Amino acid sequence: MKLGCSTVSYLSLFETGKMNIWDFLDECARLKLDGVELQDRHFGLSSGRPSLERGFWERLKTECYFRRLEISSISPEIFFDKPYEPAKPVDLARKVAEFKEWINVAYLLRVPYVRTFPAKISILKELAGYAASHNVTLAMENHGAVVQNVEDHINLMRAVNSPYFRINLDTGNFPSRLYDNVEQVTRSLGVRHVHLKHYGYRKGCTWIDNPKMIWQLHEEGYEGYLSIEYEGPRTDEHGKNLEREAVRDIAKNFRGRIDLLNKGVKLE
Repeated sequence: MKLGCSTVSYLSLFETGKMNIWDFLDECARLKLDGVELQDRHFGLSSGRPSLERGFWERLKTECYFRRLEISSISPEIFFDKPYEPAKPVDLARKVAEFKEWINVAYLLRVPYVRTFPAKISILKELAGYAASHNVTLAMENHGAVVQNVEDHINLMRAVNSPYFRINLDTGNFPSRLYDNVEQVTRSLGVRHVHLKHYGYRKGCTWIDNPKMIWQLHEEGYEGYLSIEYEGPRTDEHGKNLEREAVRDIAKNFRGRIDLLNKGVKLE
């Protein structure tokens, strides 16, 4: 397994302008991570159109190379059921076109996976077909009411029926049967990328036994990225940002465990 981190882990720092994409890469290199997961809103694109930013993508490839970081996944924040503006109809054609631009970026950067959220079968089929033509795989996250358990995953996978449509498993997004669902999804379906959380479903805020979780993924044959997605408190009662410290501690803990696992040591 490899250890990475999502830009979402530093959401507050990005939103307040105290971190940009290059700072994030520096942070991940200092933490000795293997790779990074990049969300679209954190690139800071001046045009807002990824197709117009070829120079930016060339620089990104170079900056990652010199820091010895892979890009494990690109994560467009595109919800196909939400309009761009309140009380307006959903412009599906525009959303699909925008998503295809991110597939183009993944192809340019040689990124294997583009994260997507559940959507209508027709949309997922169209995007999976486009991704296939670019040798990119869609990785659908278990996010929202449509995908709540392994049965929902199986139904969507069968309906789309494409080798270029696989799973981005979020260990914090199952409202019940957490370890059972993780085991069955990993065993039965094509999990290609994992968001590793330190706590479970938000409404319950149940702490996750991550040694057990990592070992379970290993036992089911998962060998891809575990991407840290910190979504805990962003600041303390005095307004001090907690993200850097929290991600550092999580990365240290997970790094040690993954290194032991890769050496064949069973986690207790």
